[in-house]
Amino acid sequence: MYWEKSMEYQASSSPVILFVDDEPATVKYFQRTIGQLAPVVTAHSGEDGKQVLDRNADTLCVLVCDQRMPGLSGNELLRYAKENYPNIVRILTTAYSEIEETVNAINDGHVQRYIQKPWDLTALQLELKQVLEFARVRRERDDLLYEKSSYFHSQIVANRISALYLLCSSLVGALGVRPFEHYLTAAEMLGVRAAGHNWITMNHLDLAAREAERAAGHVAEVKKWLDLLSEKYQGENWRRTADVFFDFFGSEYIKVRPLGSNVESDETALDIIAGNEFAQFLSADPNDELSTEHAKWLASLVWLEKRMAGVHLSKTGDALSLKFVPVGPTPDKADIAYWATRF
Repeated sequence: MYWEKSMEYQASSSPVILFVDDEPATVKYFQRTIGQLAPVVTAHSGEDGKQVLDRNADTLCVLVCDQRMPGLSGNELLRYAKENYPNIVRILTTAYSEIEETVNAINDGHVQRYIQKPWDLTALQLELKQVLEFARVRRERDDLLYEKSSYFHSQIVANRISALYLLCSSLVGALGVRPFEHYLTAAEMLGVRAAGHNWITMNHLDLAAREAERAAGHVAEVKKWLDLLSEKYQGENWRRTADVFFDFFGSEYIKVRPLGSNVESDETALDIIAGNEFAQFLSADPNDELSTEHAKWLASLVWLEKRMAGVHLSKTGDALSLKFVPVGPTPDKADIAYWATRF
């Protein structure tokens, strides 16, 4: 593969052009002529051009390729670029005798511009100047859209974390800090991340309404399971917290370690096979329903606090390992800002 990249380009954020042609003289002529406008990387076949695309898609903004090459044709390379890197401007350059392939490429949407061979130097430079300006404007637009989407994403994450804290504190008052911390610690250990969406495509009034409806429904669901825990699991028959968790979640989600069945106190350890459903409030799409398991998990953390029991969390393989321990001092307050940056 022939691929040149100047030191000026490596230190520059200028738009980069990939030129693919199997004729060495044509490659050198294009590089000498257009390299004055922007950095140019080259390849001598469709297969090599595909590799350059895959390795450098983040810096490439324009793909110019000849139609007739051995192996992968220009049309096929442009189709690959469209499917995998749609933001790269795609230009086909070929002789008049190959106009049928050019028309097919344009009709199929693989080509955005066509430059006929033999080139007119002035026309070629003017065409590439226009394309580079278009690419620059689109890159600026994409950067702004990304920044805007990132802002909305951070707002959604902060709102969801705030709603979690309000939920926990509404059920156990100031002591809600600990279940809130346990929930987010477990989520982070399991590698959960807040849902990533293109928030700018959504109607934000509708999104706010959906998030509020989702949070309110979740409060009711968590309270239902918390009431069941408080009513069913009390007295001497349910002295061991591990027994409660095993019965409450069932064997599908709880794995008691071999040692666990021989431990007589609440300081036993067990593993929760806790997939993403155990942190859906953070991770799920706004339109997705939250699972029963998620509500039961948060309810169990609140129930532990009401029972004045604590939990030490760790990760064992893909499972969340719990060890029940006496509670320590209650945290002063929830650090919502800290957790918002973690997800």
